[in-house]
Amino acid sequence: MVFTVNRVKPRSRLTLDTAVALSQHGTVAPVQVGDRTDYAAAMIDGLVASEIGSKQAADEMAALWTYILGRLEVGDVVAA
Repeated sequence: MVFTVNRVKPRSRLTLDTAVALSQHGTVAPVQVGDRTDYAAAMIDGLVASEIGSKQAADEMAALWTYILGRLEVGDVVAA
């Protein structure tokens, strides 16, 4: 299990506090997902943010996937 902090607001103390609290219960992904309107805008049309041209959202998701894939490859996470 890996926690992912999402809907992160820039420079928010709450983000750090959340990551610290979650780390007491397991691994916290080093990638955080921002609170972007692009995610909501994409859902209206059944898309993902990268499909509407959001580079920041696409970069976040790519980084998160790379991290998760790396965890799967080293056997820290069991694939079902």
